[in-house]
Amino acid sequence: MNPAGFSETGTALARHLDTLTIPYFEVHLTNLETRGLQSLMASKARGLVMGFGIYSYIAAIEAILLLFNSEDSPRILQLPS
Repeated sequence: MNPAGFSETGTALARHLDTLTIPYFEVHLTNLETRGLQSLMASKARGLVMGFGIYSYIAAIEAILLLFNSEDSPRILQLPS
């Protein structure tokens, strides 16, 4: 998920994420820290990738695949072998 402009002001979105029964991952094209910003949703995310431009999405997808295919990961998403 890329909350973009809702990162600092998305209180309702952050509350909604609390109700999810599946993990979510937060992705940002830019590094929020370098701009003095903090995401309201990041603390609830299973993972956070930011600062790599368009490659942030690629890194996030690779991380998700690794996590979901690990031995100790719950099988929320079954990926083909």
